Amino acid sequence: MRTHRTVFLLTSFVALLLFIGSTAAAYCQDELESNEKVAVPAWAPPYDDIYHVRYYYFPDIEVFYDVWNQEFVYLQDGDWMFASSLPPMYSGFDLYNCFIVVLNRRVYEPWMHFHHYIAHYPRYYYYSVYNITDTHELRGFNENRKVEIRLKPEEMSKLDEASRNRPERERVIARPPEQRNSPTTRPRQRMKYYGQDVGKPVKVEKQMMKPRKRSEEPK
Repeated sequence: MRTHRTVFLLTSFVALLLFIGSTAAAYCQDELESNEKVAVPAWAPPYDDIYHVRYYYFPDIEVFYDVWNQEFVYLQDGDWMFASSLPPMYSGFDLYNCFIVVLNRRVYEPWMHFHHYIAHYPRYYYYSVYNITDTHELRGFNENRKVEIRLKPEEMSKLDEASRNRPERERVIARPPEQRNSPTTRPRQRMKYYGQDVGKPVKVEKQMMKPRKRSEEPK
């Protein structure tokens, strides 16, 4: 009796593994087929799995880019905004000469976990980490391979040419400061603050306070 039960459990376990494997394979196939024609932007640095990586992150302006939907995702007034171009407040940002983090291909909607990315990739962190003076050669970091993305001379020349021939909407344009948005591609998405009250004082936890000297500790 015990032998039959063991065989049944093993058979069920194997069937479950086969089901999970087939489901994962089908998902990967659907993902590949649906993104074979993804238009990778001309300003993107070269990296592996170019048709499978969905998101980039620009630490200098704390903005994400959804490659599959071809839209920038930026925070405004507590909401995530989606647009096909950067908003006017970032009109001076050069997409062809900036540091870009190619995010892990498994992540989904990384802006909903914004606090992780600003902690791991603070603004301009790469200057001290990689000891550089500009980002023309060092174009980013690939989370999938865990290596920085450095351009070869021929890749830099190709990028310079793409920059000269960039579409008009990607050029730096002086716009009135009151025009804060670009035309949106889908409705705004509410930022999740994980229980914090927006606009109210932050509760100061013990680990956030200045360490006391022994003489200052209450007796």
